[in-house]
Amino acid sequence: MQKKPIIEISDSLEDLMGISEIEKKKTTNLKKSRENIQGIGDYKFSSEGLAQLSQNIQLSSENDVIYINSPRKVEHVHITGKAFDKIIMIAHAINEISKDRWGPDSAKLEVYCYVLGEKPSISQADSQTNVPNSPQMITDIYIPYHTASETNVTVAEEGIIEVREYIEQNNKVVLGWAHSHGHYEVYSSQTDEINHLTLLFDTANYISSQDFRLKYIYGITVNDKSERFGVILTQFPCNHVQRAEDTRFNIVGDPYSKDEFLTQYQEIKAIVSDRVKIKEPGASMTQQDQVDSINDELLSHFVSKLHRAKNLLIDDLPEEFDDSFDKIQTVLHSYDQLILDSIEESFKQSSKDLLKTLKNLKDLR
Repeated sequence: MQKKPIIEISDSLEDLMGISEIEKKKTTNLKKSRENIQGIGDYKFSSEGLAQLSQNIQLSSENDVIYINSPRKVEHVHITGKAFDKIIMIAHAINEISKDRWGPDSAKLEVYCYVLGEKPSISQADSQTNVPNSPQMITDIYIPYHTASETNVTVAEEGIIEVREYIEQNNKVVLGWAHSHGHYEVYSSQTDEINHLTLLFDTANYISSQDFRLKYIYGITVNDKSERFGVILTQFPCNHVQRAEDTRFNIVGDPYSKDEFLTQYQEIKAIVSDRVKIKEPGASMTQQDQVDSINDELLSHFVSKLHRAKNLLIDDLPEEFDDSFDKIQTVLHSYDQLILDSIEESFKQSSKDLLKTLKNLKDLR
């Protein structure tokens, strides 16, 4: 059976059903943020989290309420000027390629890349936790093989395996992802948020803060006007995730000079042309195309739940299982695939029913 795409960056349902711009609302489902977490009854703490929290609990003298001194979430995208230039370059390159193929009115495409950093050295890490004391800087990008259209991009499993091989060979780390919204405004759609969370669980970027080991991930959206919007997710030892938005970015170092920019842009454009399969903008979608699009989006939601479940299982593994970790990962991956295969037909029928319902609702508006 053909491998399922497991990353879908998309606003497809919004545009597929012709929902107006004013009805596109920024997602806030992950925006539950507090400086201090009061009480522990609503949170499930791992054994590691409880061990750390035992050193960070204070009792209020007024009402004996337990307060947990929580370290601050990561709030800004840290990136070099040249790396940011490259993200803008891919947004322009995909549209230039589209214009070359289909004319000036076709400059509307999205495109995707991973954002990378250098693997931290021992000198940059905390002596106790062996992780960096400050968020890492994005220093480069990597463009995987993927499919791009006017409303979404899809990165197949092969593209994810490839980037893992690349970072291992080049001593890099994946710090997150970036994508272009084509000619639309920059914001984070619901599907963007879900895939952002999936990537958080699939990567291993940590920062040491107040003796805590925090996990984080960057997500960047740009458009062809060079506008930018960043989302940073921080995961605490109790598995609680906090979300931050950043439209300014901490940009460090000079951008490319004019001559350097032109040279680098041609290189980026050649890579985009080679690695990105482009769907013609504005092309009418058949009913089956629409069903497939909704089906992929449903699968994307479902896979994100699988990744979260696997993440929690791995966190609970006892230390003596370390030698068998690779075998456990293989078993869990096979289990994921069995579930996906068995649920595919059900999702396809759900996609057809959902499409019919959405069309009926659209006709009533």
